[in-house]
Amino acid sequence: MNFSIIELYLSESSNVFIIWGQNEFDDFFLVDKENRICGFFSLECIKNFMNENDADTYPFNKNELINYTQLFSSEINSYSFIEVEDVLLKNTKIEGIGSDDAGVLIEVYNLISDFFYQTKNEECLLLRRNKNMEMFFDYCYYKYFWKKGEEWLELEKELPSFEYSEFVNIYKKLANIFVDSIKIVEM
Repeated sequence: MNFSIIELYLSESSNVFIIWGQNEFDDFFLVDKENRICGFFSLECIKNFMNENDADTYPFNKNELINYTQLFSSEINSYSFIEVEDVLLKNTKIEGIGSDDAGVLIEVYNLISDFFYQTKNEECLLLRRNKNMEMFFDYCYYKYFWKKGEEWLELEKELPSFEYSEFVNIYKKLANIFVDSIKIVEM
């Protein structure tokens, strides 16, 4: 089992640290009993949480986290919801998305999707399957990261039906549900 600390930039004046984990089958977040992501204002708060004897952890045993010696020595990945908002606002159509902007949206989307799969949030998983969501990410992957082939030609035919505003609304809704699922752990 591997763990990482992730720093989320939620607004110009707010950032929070969360713990993300991965085993051979799943990606997951440290959550409380109500499936809310445990958020911390500092690395010191995480250390205090780990030293608190009666603090519960889900979906793994806290000793696994305590025994993972690389937690504080490994690189902290960061994700910026501010940058996501900027990317969504500055573009008005799918063809305007460059590879850097696509990377920003894909990274955050994959992160929040891990949480929806972990919690089996059917509403959010259904929104992920919206045709505009699928078309956007297929477009970005094929255009910038994968080889273009038959699938790309089929996708190009569908692009005129893509609705950027619907994509933005759904993306923002998913991001807001994720952010609203963070519960600050006071330590």
